[in-house]
Amino acid sequence: MILKQCSCRVWQLFGIPCPHAIRAFVYKGLDPLEGMHWWYRKEATLKTYSHKILPVRGEKFWKAIPANAMEPPQIVKLTGRPKVKRTRQKDEAIKRQSEWSMSRKGRVMNCNNCGEPNHNSRWCKKPSNGTLPQKRKTTENYEDIDEDILLSGPE
Repeated sequence: MILKQCSCRVWQLFGIPCPHAIRAFVYKGLDPLEGMHWWYRKEATLKTYSHKILPVRGEKFWKAIPANAMEPPQIVKLTGRPKVKRTRQKDEAIKRQSEWSMSRKGRVMNCNNCGEPNHNSRWCKKPSNGTLPQKRKTTENYEDIDEDILLSGPE
């Protein structure tokens, strides 16, 4: 009688002799197919499919039972701030780097005050034409503000 056991446990798990068991069968002069479990043999397959298999009608003829109906999962609000940007693929940003990430390098800056290049309205030396807002006066510049307004307060 064959115990059908090996220290690697492949024979016990799968029912098919492992290479160690096959080598032992060959050494003893036995057929390795004798160590195989019966359900892997040709006779078991023929016995399984011996009855007549009938075709199944299409999906529209299947009975729909409400108890078996699948419901979609409930929407759960995740914690934290929701993502606004979509997740890009690994190589997507490298492929289209010029379209998505534009750098300011090489761009010419024009002044809103005079329209000349290479400076902005903050550092423009020409007088403002009045379209841009002026700096707000603070209470530190007392000589520019009436003393009556400071002392009287809001009306």
